[in-house]
Amino acid sequence: MLEKFIPENEFEEGIQRAKLQLLPASDLLKKLVSMDVFISSVTEIQQDGSGFTPLLVGSNEQPLVSIFSSINRPTLHRERASYILKMPGDEFILRLPPNYGVIVNPGYESQLVIAPQTASQLAEELRARKRSSKDRDGG
Repeated sequence: MLEKFIPENEFEEGIQRAKLQLLPASDLLKKLVSMDVFISSVTEIQQDGSGFTPLLVGSNEQPLVSIFSSINRPTLHRERASYILKMPGDEFILRLPPNYGVIVNPGYESQLVIAPQTASQLAEELRARKRSSKDRDGG
């Protein structure tokens, strides 16, 4: 049984609009990489970032890293993963290992699944954008 979902921000409203096919998924992905996300960790995270063990769902063949679009959302899984890491969405996507996908707001009625292939493509687009920006800035 999925938890009721009342949007807490513009991105979450976008998830609902995308489910109704009123917003392209590509628009949601653009928003995701420009906002902070909250990532649940099964183990305590140290100051240097070590110790981070993300909450995974899905299968061993296609694991999905659980992230959340609001600081209040991870509490649904606090019994399994009581630690939370806040990170810019673009940085999260760039650090995502190959063959891993993403699930935004798992356990809620409105969630977003990003397949591993889509996450890899998004990371490559972000890398290309950073390279292009560096070239323009002369760096």
